[in-house]
Amino acid sequence: MSHVWHELRASRQLAGVLGTITLLALLAALLIEAPLWLRAGLAVTVLISGGRSLIHHALRRGNTAITAVRLNPKGTMETRDRAGRVQPFPLHPRSTLLGSIILLRNTRPFAPAIILLPDALSPDSQRQIRAWLRWKALGA
Repeated sequence: MSHVWHELRASRQLAGVLGTITLLALLAALLIEAPLWLRAGLAVTVLISGGRSLIHHALRRGNTAITAVRLNPKGTMETRDRAGRVQPFPLHPRSTLLGSIILLRNTRPFAPAIILLPDALSPDSQRQIRAWLRWKALGA
């Protein structure tokens, strides 16, 4: 496997999933039996968190949004963000392939996972990443 960067596109599918989750969490925050100030605070928190997730992870906007991944032959991975910074991505052994969904988990505490739905990758990149995960990183 060569050291090729796999470019990540904005994902409308992931935007839909994150938007739905945000709306459900907002509804739950507004319907709980609690003082108005608490419900309002929860609603604002949900909106900020959901909006940031949507922009950062689904639409891949912002300087720290991951826009490409590189798979190395020794089973290591690197990411590149919108600002061009390259960082190692220590891949967790429980990174997962679920049907057409690729979930790349990081071993660092509190580091976000990378969720790749089919519309975020070219078909060739998706095939290469899935094969690499099976044989190099996950040992399947």
